[in-house]
Amino acid sequence: MDGNEKAQHNRDAFQLERLILFTDAVFAIAITLLVIELKVPELEHRTEREAWHGFLQLIPKLGSVNSDW
Repeated sequence: MDGNEKAQHNRDAFQLERLILFTDAVFAIAITLLVIELKVPELEHRTEREAWHGFLQLIPKLGSVNSDW
């Protein structure tokens, strides 16, 4: 591999790395926006059973975010 081919290979590898980092950033922002939409249930004036029910409703949402991450 001569100097020009090596420089082109390094440039291509750098561009690929930039693309990978950009897509990671896009997914991180998208997942963050999804998490912002989660509504935490209010625990005031609820029984313990109602509080657990609200908490258990969050588990599938958090699992979805975790699997996307």
